Amino acid sequence: MWIGDYTEDYTAVVCMFTTHASTGAPVAPSSAFEAADVKIYKNGNAAEKTTTNGVTMTSPFDSVTGLHCVTIDTSNDTGDGGFWVAGAVYTLVLSPDETVDSVAVAKVIGQFGIKLYPTPTAVEVADALLDRDMSTGTDSGSTTVRTVRQALRFLRNKWSISGTTLTITKENDTTASWTSQITGTAGADPITSSDPAGP
Repeated sequence: MWIGDYTEDYTAVVCMFTTHASTGAPVAPSSAFEAADVKIYKNGNAAEKTTTNGVTMTSPFDSVTGLHCVTIDTSNDTGDGGFWVAGAVYTLVLSPDETVDSVAVAKVIGQFGIKLYPTPTAVEVADALLDRDMSTGTDSGSTTVRTVRQALRFLRNKWSISGTTLTITKENDTTASWTSQITGTAGADPITSSDPAGP
């Protein structure tokens, strides 16, 4: 069972699981499970977590027969330095010294990751929005692709008209961002440029 992808030093990775008799009915183990009954492996490596620090077992959970809960604090690496790291996948295996329905058990009860998919920064999100291609959704710096950034440049940056060509500049008010062919109306007041003040 995939539990989820968590941030670094997440303090409450929760994995709930059940135990059953051969009939399928819920049944308690021969005695309550303990934290040491869960082995934790990183990235499929046989070198398991060596201590139970940060691991809490509640068995039974909420006094429900056959229901158990293990909670893991990944900010606690006492005795296990370097075990909890970003980009790793962890597997929880129930391997108790207790029996269930008089039978020894070994079962994968859950998997989770730590920061497998890094969260973009606010700046990265803003840049992605500004460069979003409004027609196809493809990010582009092309002078011919219509992006939010280019649309905003016409509102805030310097632009000028030469002949029938409108040129909108980038933020330095010098480099062209995009151009457009324009049509004038005889007798109308001409607008030939816009040069905003400020940086």
